[in-house]
Amino acid sequence: GGADAPADSDATPPRGAPAPAALRAEAADDAPDARDVPAPPAPGNLVLVLAAWFTGREPRWRTLARDRMFTDSPREIASLAAEFDKDSAEVEALERALRRHLADQVEQPGGAQVREHLDFVRRSLGAVATVAELRDLDKRHTVTVPGLNVQLWQVVRGLLALNTSADGWLTAGAPGELESRTSEIVGDACERADGAVTLGALEPPLSMLGVRPELHAGWVARLTAFQVADGVVRPWPADESGTVETAAAAEAARGEMPAADDSGEGSGYAAEPAAEAPLPDAPVGEPGHAARCFRDEHGVWWYRIDVDAALLDGERLVMPGEFVSLLGLRPGQSLRLHHAAGPAALRWEHEPFCVSMRTILAGIGAEGGDMVFIGSVRPGRLETRLLAGDGKLRLPRWARALRHTGVDPVPDQVNLPALLGARLGLDDGCDLKAVLKRLQDRGDGDVLELLGVAQAR
Repeated sequence: GGADAPADSDATPPRGAPAPAALRAEAADDAPDARDVPAPPAPGNLVLVLAAWFTGREPRWRTLARDRMFTDSPREIASLAAEFDKDSAEVEALERALRRHLADQVEQPGGAQVREHLDFVRRSLGAVATVAELRDLDKRHTVTVPGLNVQLWQVVRGLLALNTSADGWLTAGAPGELESRTSEIVGDACERADGAVTLGALEPPLSMLGVRPELHAGWVARLTAFQVADGVVRPWPADESGTVETAAAAEAARGEMPAADDSGEGSGYAAEPAAEAPLPDAPVGEPGHAARCFRDEHGVWWYRIDVDAALLDGERLVMPGEFVSLLGLRPGQSLRLHHAAGPAALRWEHEPFCVSMRTILAGIGAEGGDMVFIGSVRPGRLETRLLAGDGKLRLPRWARALRHTGVDPVPDQVNLPALLGARLGLDDGCDLKAVLKRLQDRGDGDVLELLGVAQAR
């Protein structure tokens, strides 16, 4: 994806050297048996073992490990070359040396503890898992590794060469390979069944791929070509172009209303009756005029969530009407969007809001202070893009301002007015004055402060 595309976080760093044998078992051969749950290795200080592998070594390895190998948003080689005062070829050589060093350490007798833990993780999770599952698999996984400023689960993910998708899934093998093979299996099954197939019928071939049964529904639902409802998988209609009808709306049309689920995580969801206060008419305006709404280079609008303790605890998330109208929500209605970590239940009563983002934020590994951009590029789906909070990075203020609009990684050289103007939906050729006025009108005080501009009172 481009440097400023919140939707595109599937990029993985180049693999300079093959991983050790313990890390590259074929996914199909490692499908876990539900009757044979692996026992975790004996507890030990994995964190200090891994930290020691960097002690007294090439000092730039720590930066490469943190910003290239143990992250789902790897920095560009050119950016690291500028920081190291080296050319790109030299940085790539450093990265290859780091990967060889870590692979050798895993295979050495002193790496037995790490090797056993990686094997346990792979056997427990199989070829497909979520970030939340990996993070919660071992209580040590959330401990920060000294000197690297990343948590243990992120190191494990990097050593196992797991690909991280924008919606919080982890996969083994080549990026996109399992998704492609799943699409072929499900597509063939739907064709044989004249358009619809039960999840139960898909269980054997999906399990053979290494996808655990409890993940089948979520794994298939995230694929662009299919929809999953009530245990049945159907292809999206070939001419699908509008908003997907929610389950609640379909049941309402039949005279059936499911019970409301305030968590947004149940099997059915219905809006409460319209509030007594008058509701605004839709559409309510352009998202470019709403605070924290930003457009990527593909023309897709995203809304930035600043993660805090309240949202992590399940508090409702109020969103601007200009943004939710793009998702298909209208005053007095409810909408259910699918995400790999769980559903997002939206309502528009006095104001539009998401009932709870708790499950999704946990599923993508969001922490307090992080920024999450949400948007929808596929009917009925919610996509997310997680950016680390400012406190976890060392960046100049102008670069932090761009990250607050979804630009990550930040290019070394930018035309700041042009890039910010595009993110705000302004016309080409806008100047800095127009950009600052739009930010002030919208109320984006954080971006203005990072740009060194006081917001007008």
